[in-house]
Amino acid sequence: MRLMKKLAIALSSVVAFTAVPFVTMAASNAIIDTPDIIIGSTLGYKIDAEGNVEKNNSALNIFVQTTVAYQSEQFLVKGTDVSFDAIAYGEIITVTEPNSAETVKVERLSNDTLRVSVANIDQDRMFTIPVSLKVTGANPALNIIGNGGISSQTISLASKAISNQSVNIKFGEQKNIPIEGNGTLGEIIIDEVVIQALNQETEVVISLATNSGLVFDLKPGSEIAITGAEGFAGINTSAIVTDIWSNNQKIKLVVPALDDNRIKGSISIANLPVAAEERKVGALCDEVVLDVEVNNVKASGVVSQVMDYEVFLHSKTLIDLVAGGESQKIKFTLNESVAGSLNDNLHIFIAVEGADIVNFKEQVVNGVRFSPSYDRYGNIIEIVAEMTSGFNRRISNAIELELELMAGVNETGLIEVTAESRGFDKDLGLIVGTINNTVGVQAEGTVVEIGLQGQVGGQIVIKETVSNVLEKNEQIIVELVDAAASGIRLQSAKVEATNGIQLESRVVGDCIVIDITRESGAPGEVIISDVEVTVGQNAPFGGFKAVVGGTAISNKNTNIGVFDTNYKPALADVLTIDNFITTQRMQEVVTMPRIEYVEIIEDVKVVQEVVDIAPSFNKVVATIDINSGLINSNNSVKALVAKPFTTSRGNVMVGVRDIATIFNIAENEIMFENGKILIKNNNIDLEMQSGSEIMKVNGINLLMDEKVEVIDGRTFVSAKYMALALGLDMNVNSGVIELLNK
Repeated sequence: MRLMKKLAIALSSVVAFTAVPFVTMAASNAIIDTPDIIIGSTLGYKIDAEGNVEKNNSALNIFVQTTVAYQSEQFLVKGTDVSFDAIAYGEIITVTEPNSAETVKVERLSNDTLRVSVANIDQDRMFTIPVSLKVTGANPALNIIGNGGISSQTISLASKAISNQSVNIKFGEQKNIPIEGNGTLGEIIIDEVVIQALNQETEVVISLATNSGLVFDLKPGSEIAITGAEGFAGINTSAIVTDIWSNNQKIKLVVPALDDNRIKGSISIANLPVAAEERKVGALCDEVVLDVEVNNVKASGVVSQVMDYEVFLHSKTLIDLVAGGESQKIKFTLNESVAGSLNDNLHIFIAVEGADIVNFKEQVVNGVRFSPSYDRYGNIIEIVAEMTSGFNRRISNAIELELELMAGVNETGLIEVTAESRGFDKDLGLIVGTINNTVGVQAEGTVVEIGLQGQVGGQIVIKETVSNVLEKNEQIIVELVDAAASGIRLQSAKVEATNGIQLESRVVGDCIVIDITRESGAPGEVIISDVEVTVGQNAPFGGFKAVVGGTAISNKNTNIGVFDTNYKPALADVLTIDNFITTQRMQEVVTMPRIEYVEIIEDVKVVQEVVDIAPSFNKVVATIDINSGLINSNNSVKALVAKPFTTSRGNVMVGVRDIATIFNIAENEIMFENGKILIKNNNIDLEMQSGSEIMKVNGINLLMDEKVEVIDGRTFVSAKYMALALGLDMNVNSGVIELLNK
C-alpha cells in the first residue's frame, strides 16, 4: 500500500521588519486579518500612472511546514474576491533556497487560480509561496485545493467585509451654537482605513446646507487646528483654507502630509467658525449638518445643535445620605447650552436643600471662582460663584463642582442643589440624592407642680430603624433645655435598652449622658423613663423642651468626657421634644388679658353687657411685611427701625425699638435698665432680660418660645409673646404679620 504523503499546514500571522504580511498554512481553516487593505488594494506590486507594473515586497507569503519529506507535489490556490493579474504573473515565479535543490513554482492559470508545484522538500522544512494579487471584492480569501498530499483549506484575508474607501469619515462631539448663528461647530473625524492613507497632502471639502441660514466665518489662508489620535497622536499642525464657494457655505481645507509611523491614525477637525447668513434672521435650522468629502469618500452628519441661551445643572450620580451620618461627596456640572449663556458680570449663588455643605474651600474651576459664604455660627450657607479673567466666553462651558454634604438628624426626603442668579430666567434645581433616617424619637411629656421636689414622669424612646445605628463607644445625651436656669433640677432617670444594646448612664446638670457599650443585634430601642425633677418656687409657667443629641445620634456632634462641663459640641445636631416638661402651680391659673361676655338677668329680660376683666390697652390693628420691614397701621405705612426676621424654629422676632410703633405704646414707656427691658402699657407691666426666654407679665413668669437676642447692637424679642402679653392675636401668612384685637 502506497504511503500518502501529506503536508501539515500551520497558520500564524507574522510581521517582519519590512512589515510584509506572511501567512503559514495549517490543517484547519483560519482567518488572517489584514485590516489595511481595501477593495482595489494590490499586494506584491503596484501599477503606476502609465500602467507599468512595479513589483514590491508587499506580497502575501504563505508558509508551508512539512511533516514528511516530499519529492514532488502540486496543489491549486483559487481566489475569492481577488484577482491574480496577468501583468503580475508574466512568467512562472520560481522560489529556490540558496545552495538547495528545493524548488517552489507558482504559475497563473487564470484570474482566480494559481498552480503551485513543489519539489525536493525535506521533512520538517518550511517553504514560502509568494502570492501577488489585487483585492476585487468585500470578502477576499484564498482557497487551497490539495490533491491528497496537501491539506485543503480556506484562508480569509479579512475578518470582516472591507470597503473601497481608504479613509472613514465620522462625526464626533457636537457643539451647540446660539440661535443668532454665531459660534463654532463640532467635530469631524477622519480615520485611516489603510496605513499611510494620509501620508500626502489631503483635500477636505466641507459644505453647509444651503437652507441652514449659516455661512462659514473664514477666509482663504485661515488656519484650522488639527488634533491627532493613534498613529497621529501628538501632532501639532493645522489645515489651511484654500477655497471658499457657494456664498461662503462651502470650503476646501488642505491637510498637510502626515506620518502615521505605519500605525493607522485618526485626525479631528473641530471649531469651524460660522455666522448667520442674515444677522437679523439668525440660524434657520435646529441642527447643523455638514457634507464632507475626503479622497472620494463622502459622508454627512450632524455637528451642532442650535439652542437658546440656557444654563442648567447636571449630575451623573445620586447619593444616599444617612440623617446624622457620615458625609459624602457629590459632583455636578453647571452647563451652558451655548457660549455666552452665563452672564459674567453676575454672581451665582449655589445652595443645598436637605443637607449641609461641609469642608468647602475657595477654588477656581474653568475660570470661575467659588467661595463659601458663612452664617454667624460658622456654617456654610451657600457657595458664591463669580467669573474671573480666565473664564472662556467663546465656548459653552460645563463647569464641574464637587461638594461634600452632610445631613442633619432632622433632615428627610430629597437633597437638592439650587442655583440662583439675576441672570437666570428662573432658579435652577437638581436632585442629587436622598436622605435615609435610621433613628427616631417618640416621647410622652409630664406635667409638674411649681415648688415641689421629687416629681417623676415622662418617657423618651430612641428607636433604631436598622441594627448597629447606635454604635459602640458613642454617646446619647438628653438635655432639659434651660431647666436649671429656670429653677428645675434634674435628679435622676431610668435608662434601659433592647435587642442587645448595652449602655451606662449618668445625670450631669441638665443632661442625661448615655454611653453605648454594645451595639444591637436587631433594630433596638433606648428607653428613658421615670425622669425625676425638683421644681423651684420661682420656676416660670410653661413648657420646657428636651433635646436628644450626642455622637450616636449625629456625626455633627462630639463625645464629651467625664470632666467636661461644656456640652454644646455634643448637642450641635439634635432631635427636639417640645413641652417635655410643663410647669403649673397648684390651684392657680394664670389668666392673660381677654374679653368675656357676662349675662345680667333683670326681670326675666336678658341683657348682654360687655365687661373688660383685663387691663385696658390701646386697640391696635396692624400688618407688617417681614421682608421689607414696613408696617401698615391705621392706614399709615412706616419703615421699622430694625427689619423683623424669622428664627430657625419659625418664630418671628421684632426689634424692641419698634415695639412703640407696632403696638402703639408711648416711647417713654419703653426703658432699658442694666440689660433689662421694661415696658408699661396702661396697667400691664412687662419685664424681659437680654439672653433670657422669661417674660414677666405683672410679676408672673411666662416662658417664651425664643430668648431675647441682641444682633448688631439691636435687641429683638418674640413678636408672638409680645402680642400675647398685650392681649392681641397674631397670624403670620406668606411673610406678613397680622396683629388683631381679640
